[in-house]
Amino acid sequence: MNVQKKDYVKKIREQLKEWEDKMADLERKTHRLSGEERKKYEKELENVKMKHQAFEKKLTELEIATGDAWKSMKWGVEKTVDDYKNTIHGLSAQYPM
Repeated sequence: MNVQKKDYVKKIREQLKEWEDKMADLERKTHRLSGEERKKYEKELENVKMKHQAFEKKLTELEIATGDAWKSMKWGVEKTVDDYKNTIHGLSAQYPM
C-alpha cells in the first residue's frame, strides 16, 4: 500500500472508530425509550448499522484496490463517509439524551 493511500485509509479508519463509539452511545440510549418512540429509534439505529456496513465495504474495496485505482474510488468512499456521518449526527440531534 503506498504511503498516500495508507495515510488516507488510516484517517478514515480513525473517523470510523470515532463514529463507532458514537454509535455505541446511541445504542445505550435505547433503554431510555419506550413504546413507539423506542421502535422508531431502533429502526433508525438499524439504518445507521446498514450505512456502517456500506462504509466498511467501501473502505475494504479501497484497501484492496491496486495501483492508482484507489484514487478514483475515493469519491465513493467519501460519499459513504458523509452519508454515515450525517445519519449518526442526525440521530444524535433527533434524540439528544
